[in-house]
Amino acid sequence: MRAAVRRAAQRVGHRGALLVLLGTIALLYGASLITTPPVPHPIGLRLLLGLMPLKGWGYTLAAAGGIAVLCAPLRQGRDWPGFTVLVLVWLPWSLSFLTSWWPQGENPRGWVSALIFAALAGVPAACAGWEEPGEPPRRGSP
Repeated sequence: MRAAVRRAAQRVGHRGALLVLLGTIALLYGASLITTPPVPHPIGLRLLLGLMPLKGWGYTLAAAGGIAVLCAPLRQGRDWPGFTVLVLVWLPWSLSFLTSWWPQGENPRGWVSALIFAALAGVPAACAGWEEPGEPPRRGSP
């Protein structure tokens, strides 16, 4: 059992582990919005809800999380969809909370939520360019 776990961890690597962790967060948060959406809606979601109902955002988050997890075992260079969907799915949340704080002024603590969701988008954006330890250098790299 230990050997199987070790082999799986080596196959996934550091980049894949990040995709599994962040993908699981997106998948679980999305599932929570599908099964038990918050009522009333949290303040600061006006921009998001203008685009799609909260349940739709739940399906979007769950799908993005699933894509990220499925991309985790792929080699560097082929795992890019997982990083991309994680960035793209969290950015609207950050923007929605940011605009609820300023310029709308309806959510005095909207900047806090905006920063949290920006961090959820920023981590995969930053890590997507990292080389996996032990991977051969890609063409064009020194």
